[in-house]
Amino acid sequence: MTFISTPKPLSPLNKFCYKNWIFLFATLLLVSACERVTPIVSHGLPLPVQTFENIESLLLNIKDVHILTKHETHEENIDFPVSLHDSAERYLEKKLQATGTHQDGALFVILEDTHIQHTKVKSKHPVFQWLSVDNIDQYKLHLSLRLEHRYAHHNVLFGKRLSVEKTLNLSEHLSLAEREQEQFKAIEEVFILLDPQITHVIKDEMRLDFICIL
Repeated sequence: MTFISTPKPLSPLNKFCYKNWIFLFATLLLVSACERVTPIVSHGLPLPVQTFENIESLLLNIKDVHILTKHETHEENIDFPVSLHDSAERYLEKKLQATGTHQDGALFVILEDTHIQHTKVKSKHPVFQWLSVDNIDQYKLHLSLRLEHRYAHHNVLFGKRLSVEKTLNLSEHLSLAEREQEQFKAIEEVFILLDPQITHVIKDEMRLDFICIL
């Protein structure tokens, strides 16, 4: 004799739980599919020190170089590993070397703005927007300064304003160590963009470089 067991129908409560488990499982699959694999990076490693060793110093035929700040920095609440303003001062001290005499006057470098603006940019994909994932942290770095060749610290013989902007987009999936590395690189790129501008003004327009007078 063969007995055939017939499965009992699910109760309304069991059906409700079963459907909810399926929905939860599908949601987890969708979220995991949206996540990106982040390379493993050791945390706590020290960032490289900004020495600007690769920057070519200019030997200037003037007595003094004065680096002044005309503004308040706008970086207090920005999660950058280094300060744009402090980096600008270190760069200028390395770049501009006064080796002339008192009669040659002085070069004034006036930092007018070192600004970092942070905004959250939502994903362009509607599903990611709904899940609030795949967002971007956007940083806009701005540096502007004015170069002035003054005689006896008063009369401006020549002046020019320079500015540089850099935009950095970081995925929220990056680790803290990766974010700091990219932010550090962005600071360096600001001065990579600024350096040829300063060199051109000093050498070709102000003609203060010692090589220009030989």
